Amino acid sequence: MQPKHNGRRRRRTSAVQRARLIARFKSSGLTRIAFARRHGLGVSTLGGWLTKVRAARRATPVAFREVSLAEVDSAPVIRWAMEVEDPGGLTIRCREALSVRDLALLLNGPSC
Repeated sequence: MQPKHNGRRRRRTSAVQRARLIARFKSSGLTRIAFARRHGLGVSTLGGWLTKVRAARRATPVAFREVSLAEVDSAPVIRWAMEVEDPGGLTIRCREALSVRDLALLLNGPSC
């Protein structure tokens, strides 16, 4: 038995097109359904692309680098067990040191 077709051909999108559509979706403020309808996409297709982007972001390894502390005479001394700053400017300070696993979960978790 042959699968039924509704006369529509499957449209292929390049990686560049997908990246542009995902960026447009994120800045649009629309729901997935509204955005997909407006751009002629299947909701599950858009959802699949977003899932792949999230999975790729989580797979990015955590990079550590040595930092030096500037001496400040007049500022009060606050001691943190660890302080992490991401490239986007988010700073995380912890009174107790985190394990590498917990730090990775914190950094790869949902944005605030």
